[in-house]
Amino acid sequence: MNMHFKFNIYILTLLSFFMVINVCVSNNKRENEAQCSSRRCCKTRKEFRKEEGIINCGLLSDRECGQHNEHCRWNCHSSSNNEEQEDPFIKKYRGISTRQGSYRLPRFDPEDSHTNRRKHVHGSKESKDEFVRDSQWISMDDCGVMYDVEMKPDIINQLYDNPPVAQFAAGKKMNELNQNEELLDEDGMKRRLPVLGPDGRWETESDSWPYSTVLYLTYDTPQGIYRCTATMISERWALTAAHCVYGNGDWYKNFKLFHNIHDCCGIYENNFFGNYYKGIDTWMLTGYANTGLVQYDMAMIELDTAPGLGSLGFGYDTEMTSAYMNMIS
Repeated sequence: MNMHFKFNIYILTLLSFFMVINVCVSNNKRENEAQCSSRRCCKTRKEFRKEEGIINCGLLSDRECGQHNEHCRWNCHSSSNNEEQEDPFIKKYRGISTRQGSYRLPRFDPEDSHTNRRKHVHGSKESKDEFVRDSQWISMDDCGVMYDVEMKPDIINQLYDNPPVAQFAAGKKMNELNQNEELLDEDGMKRRLPVLGPDGRWETESDSWPYSTVLYLTYDTPQGIYRCTATMISERWALTAAHCVYGNGDWYKNFKLFHNIHDCCGIYENNFFGNYYKGIDTWMLTGYANTGLVQYDMAMIELDTAPGLGSLGFGYDTEMTSAYMNMIS
């Protein structure tokens, strides 16, 4: 065997080694890999639909679609996000999550909070960079396909240069309502978070609006099933906390939202309280993924069907103080 032949074998062996490594790195298997990889939801981005010679996005799997991010975008739920409408967002493929996040509460950084309070006196305007940063999201569908989402520059400029002092979306009253295992926290107790000021809450048995808008959210982690609440803010979107969808560097999975739940013991899928709704698309502020800080602890979940429960209004007020409070649970 001559040296040239040995060298070729060495190169081939080395290439095979790197190919194996690449497969291991890029082929993080999901539990539902077969089902998810067989879906064909890749669509040509609107700006390239009339161009010739573009790859046929419709034939691609979710991973292949991400590799052709410039021309293609993944969306298995286009009925809720009409592709023909003008999309106000820029969406860039981020990867595929194995959804192995473990439950973790948001953290509060006193030093960061103190710095921000000094930096933003009451009513002062945040910088353009801060404005852009705070309007960035990460989305994930029910197969773990993730996108970085940010508003288009012209919309960013318009909102930053001419900000309304306050803006609120009105809620909607509900339409006609269609009518094993106990879930506990890590300490085995009923979930109770601290309340700011006097606790003026009361229990209600009412299923009418506005109480109908509050949903009971459960999700799976490697440590077991956890629970939160979520509130309908439109026909199919519910507002919740980011720590209810993401923890320790990854997303949770199997989001289920139940309506008309009055007691944690009544949380069975086929009980008389009603069916559950699946979360098919989940959005979280990018700041929470990057920092885990409480001021970014906000997320939204799209339901697989419109439950007809009504919704509550939401919005913002730039005249509020800069103190950080977690008002979403």
